[in-house]
This record gives sequence, C-alpha cells and structure tokens, in this order.
Amino acid sequence: MGTSAENMKIAIVRGDFANPWELQNFASLATRHEVVLFTGYKPISEVLPKIDLEHRKLFSPADLNFGKISKYRMALLNRFFVDAHILYGLENSLKGFDIAHCAETYFSFTQQCLNAKKKGYVRKVVSTVWENIPFNNEAILGRKSYKKRSISEVDMFLTVTKGAEYALVKEGADERKIKLLYPGVDLSVFRPITSNSYYGHKKNKNIKLLFVGRLVIEKGILDLLEVYCRLFKNNTKVELFVAGTGPLRSEIDEYIHKHCLKNIFLVGEVEYSHMPRLYSLCDILIHPVRGSKTWNEQFGMVLVEAMACGLPVLALSNGSVDEVVGIGGKVVNPEQFSETLVDLIKNSDERKKLSKLAIQLVHKRYDASDFSSRLEDIYRNLLYG
Repeated sequence: MGTSAENMKIAIVRGDFANPWELQNFASLATRHEVVLFTGYKPISEVLPKIDLEHRKLFSPADLNFGKISKYRMALLNRFFVDAHILYGLENSLKGFDIAHCAETYFSFTQQCLNAKKKGYVRKVVSTVWENIPFNNEAILGRKSYKKRSISEVDMFLTVTKGAEYALVKEGADERKIKLLYPGVDLSVFRPITSNSYYGHKKNKNIKLLFVGRLVIEKGILDLLEVYCRLFKNNTKVELFVAGTGPLRSEIDEYIHKHCLKNIFLVGEVEYSHMPRLYSLCDILIHPVRGSKTWNEQFGMVLVEAMACGLPVLALSNGSVDEVVGIGGKVVNPEQFSETLVDLIKNSDERKKLSKLAIQLVHKRYDASDFSSRLEDIYRNLLYG
C-alpha cells in the first residue's frame, strides 16, 4: 500500500456531504499525493472545487428521490438502514489506500471504512468530526453501536472545534486520538477586494446587510426578517441581501409582500467563486442561527469566508459560533441583537476595527494551505510514526 514515505494514497470519503468549502482544504495536499474523493451521485453541492482531485461516484440510498414525500426521505431511509449514507462498493474501492478519511462517528460510510481496514484493504482510518452535541443522533436504533465502534476503531479524530472535541470525549473517545484542526479557506480567493457592483447592485452609501445560508428555520432567516421589518422597513439607507436556497423561500416571499418590505434582495444560490465579490460589496454579515434540539451551528464556514474578506460579523451565540468568530465580530444573545445591529450600522469606525481584527484572525487560524500541511503531517505520523 502506498508507494513510499514520500507519496501517500488518500481516500476522502464524504458521500453526499462533499462540498467546496471543505474540499478546498485538500487542494494543496492533492498536488503532492494521490487523493481520491468518494461521493454518492448527488452530493449536496454539485459544484465541487476545481482542484486536481480524482472523483469517484458510488451509488447510495441517500441518492433516492421519493417524489411527493421527499421531505420524509431521510427519516425513512435512516430508520431502514440505521444511516442511509452507504456507498455501495466502497470497501473494495479502498483496496491499496493508505488513508481513508471519512466523517463523523455514525455515518455508514465511516463503518465501511472501518470494515475496509479490518479486511486489510486500507491502513488507517481518520474521521473529521463536526458534531458538537454529546450523545446526539442516538435515537435511531443502531446509531449508538455505530458510534461506539467508531470511537474504538478510528485511528485519529480531527475535530473542527473545541466543542466537537468536548462532545467526543464525553462519549468516551480517547483524548490521545483527537486533534483539533480548524478548516480554512483559500486566502488567495477569499480576501478583501474592490467590489463596486454585484449583478447590478451598486456600492453606495447604503448599509448592506448580508445573510448567507440555507433557508430553513434553524438558520434564523425568518427571525432576521422580523428584525429588519421592525427596524428598517421605512429606512431606504439599509439593504438586506439574502444568499441561499431552501424550503422557506416561498414563505419569505410572502412575508416580504405582506409587509411591503423594500430593499430586500433574494439573490438565491451564489456560485462559490463569486462569493468574495458579494462579501466585499456588503457591510455586515448577519448570522442569526437559532439551532434546534438536534442541531447547533457546528462551524459556519460562511463566518470564516466573510471575515477573510474583511466583512464584520454579527452573530447569535449558538453552538460553536463564539469559538469560530472570536475577535472577528460581535457574538450576542437574542436580547442584544437588535441594539448591537443598530450600533454597528451607525458606527463605521467599529466596523473598520472589526474588519482588521477579522482578517488577522483568519490569517492566523483559518488558512487552507496551513490546514493541508498540518493534515499531511498527521497522516505521515499515523503511517510511519
């Protein structure tokens, strides 16, 4: 397995969770080693980063479309399969790999990577962990045993936050098998740029607020609309840009129409390479995540992207948001949100200060090339000691 200590054969196993914001962290690694991405046929992001990364697609039950009852699709599939993110043929496909790098403790493809190691097909299994709620995802029969096995047999866990590390340790993971490794962004792409326009929207004296995320209850978009309606309905000098798609889109349209809201622009899904222009056009990123009983913000890559572009952040405290934002923005509770937002809009000096601090933090902690170098060292230590 593997050709030498100088060259490694690495499988990045992500099923339907492959996305450009995580995979950019493997770009540098892929220039020095053989890196292969394994996904289902319908990853959540069809637009994957243009890096020299071989991409193999395997069938997964998670790819199935249930038509009119699609919103119940994963609930049904997970109860049938324990976890529907199975990649058929994965174990045999991992023959000859040095590292199988999967995600979480309860996904089926993580169990498949462990099966491949047990059969001698792959040498080591590494798992990235985002989950920051201890003992979460255990209501489905079989999930607890999946997690228990992973905690015992995975060779190294890479947690993206201290919150994820805490959750793993609470569930019984050996602290010696855990390393904190913050994912980053490509700083040659995500950086402050002069953006005078974005698809017809001009840079002017108006304060432009930006929401980026899936249009679901947990992301807090409806809460943000209520705040905007209460504070800025008749203020023509404040604009709100909403970037993202999701099941609440029609409800958002109805809310805007019902309350006759002006200066709200629903820009839909933005091509990833265009995001720096949008960040640079705006003045404040609003991240009003509220979470749910089974999900808290696990990282929020949008926070890092915005800060890298020098965009000040105003976020609600939820999950790992405080840890990720750090000095690069304001993280408040719901009672402080409106007042803080108004203060930031009025105070350009505070926005400039936060912008500088955000850029400093990102260059220190969230550089994708640094991530890649550290990951390479972790792989080597696992394989060669």
